[in-house]
Amino acid sequence: MFRKYSYAWVSGLLTIMTISACDGKKEPRQSPEQIAYQKQLERCRVELNKSELVPIIGGGHVDMSRFGFMHSNIRYEDGQCGTSSFETSFWWTGKEVLPDNEKFFKIKRTEIPESWKYFNVAGGFSNQRKARKCKANPELSECKVAAAGYQKVEWPAELTVKLKNYPGLEVWLEVPPPHIKNQYAVDEFVMIEWRRKDGTPRGINCWGLSPNDEQAKSQRLDPISLALMSRAELENIDFRGKLNHGVACQVEFWNFDFEGGAARVSMSTETLSVASKALPAISEYISKSIIRDDENEL
Repeated sequence: MFRKYSYAWVSGLLTIMTISACDGKKEPRQSPEQIAYQKQLERCRVELNKSELVPIIGGGHVDMSRFGFMHSNIRYEDGQCGTSSFETSFWWTGKEVLPDNEKFFKIKRTEIPESWKYFNVAGGFSNQRKARKCKANPELSECKVAAAGYQKVEWPAELTVKLKNYPGLEVWLEVPPPHIKNQYAVDEFVMIEWRRKDGTPRGINCWGLSPNDEQAKSQRLDPISLALMSRAELENIDFRGKLNHGVACQVEFWNFDFEGGAARVSMSTETLSVASKALPAISEYISKSIIRDDENEL
């Protein structure tokens, strides 16, 4: 029927992330070059720990003082010490983004109100050198990126469900409800107010709500139960206070970008009610933490 979502980009990512199984052989000894590289990495680690401005591989810096904590990888590439990926966390207070550290809260961690919502962010910084190369030579294979995420700007009205308890979120169905064919659509939520540069909407997947999840099934919040709901029932779904899942929902890399990179954001179903406002604010916060070189050239 309609083609609303593309997963083509994922295959390349999975290939990169695949880890080969151990064949039982002893690991070969490190070569002199590998030993030298490890020593250089250690020197990089010492060097980068001395500054709040950490170089990004390929150009630019990230201001570490703006984060409560940041686990970043350390690399040595093209004669440069720097980082290319990170993991950090934020709280959304309803009005602003706060890094996950008491020095930003002005209250004790034990005093954090229930209204604050938690987001974990794991992502990568873009490489400015590669960006310039691809801008000048877009035909290069390394510069081509397969489409991913929602591929339609709008969705037929009869297949669109606006969620009354989740402002800014919709469900895009495959067929009119109720129908079992919608089980792979009802656990994905469309952010209609925060769109990508091409106008297509960003999405939140809650694939953690498995059809075999007993707690979700008991609350009629598993994908099969949701698929068999009427339109009125879907419009009024509410996860709040009904599930104790830690991380059931994510925003993938192609749906969460910032000036200088992209990330995967993880959250609980309790956080969905504020996601449409919190996620753009977190993206803006990270963007303001990055100092890019020669921005006018990109």
